[in-house]
Amino acid sequence: MRGWSCRKNNPKAGKGPFAFTLIELLVVIAIIAILAALLLPTLSSAKERGKRTKCVSNLRQFGISWTLYANDHVQTIMETRETSDAYRHPPVASMRNTPGRTFFTLEAFGSYIPGVNPTPTGADVGGIWWCPSPPAPIPADVAAVIRDWGWFNATYSFYGRADTWSPGEATRPDDLSQKGLDANHLLMSDLLSQWHVDNSWSYNHGLRAGINADVGPPRFSGLNELFGDGRVVWKPVKRFDVPNLNIGNTNTGVVRAFATDATYY
Repeated sequence: MRGWSCRKNNPKAGKGPFAFTLIELLVVIAIIAILAALLLPTLSSAKERGKRTKCVSNLRQFGISWTLYANDHVQTIMETRETSDAYRHPPVASMRNTPGRTFFTLEAFGSYIPGVNPTPTGADVGGIWWCPSPPAPIPADVAAVIRDWGWFNATYSFYGRADTWSPGEATRPDDLSQKGLDANHLLMSDLLSQWHVDNSWSYNHGLRAGINADVGPPRFSGLNELFGDGRVVWKPVKRFDVPNLNIGNTNTGVVRAFATDATYY
């Protein structure tokens, strides 16, 4: 009878599980929203750090591949693509070799590193040729560039054989790789370039990473840079004079492409 007595004297007994009031539910939802707002930037930052680490790995693999290539070619590397004997294009690789020139091409370098697969209409560009931070390349865009120019865009810039470049193609050619590989010269880097058509910026790490994805001062966070000895160094944005990133500024590293296009490092 004791159990009956407890039930009789407890007005809540037998009425089912406890229920939240509307105000209590709203408070819980508000707390969850606040916690999410606090955690999302941290999670986003951690995710980007992971992508940047993968990017470092990509560049190191490029460094190994360039060493193998140089060993097979009398310690000589290829040169950055040039047009009109006046303009250099570090962020591109040509599909085919050019007679009489040693441009950076998939035909010459593809066997040293995977990631670009030619297709009937263009090519699938991926693997270590594409940094994981920007959006994946759009196949139709890749195909159009190959059709019109004979090259494809990558998310890494290549600086090779600056000893052969014409005056004016780079503001500081002595910073860049010469005939061979050594620790004092920049070989490749993350993408940082501007397009003359709409003055849009392309870069790998930052607020609006991607190809021609940012208009205005570029909101990038920095660049990974590969040197000839295989080491990769992070160059933070604070080491760039962002308001004065323009083709006429000789105090910063600029490689000229066409009249106003430029690649920075």
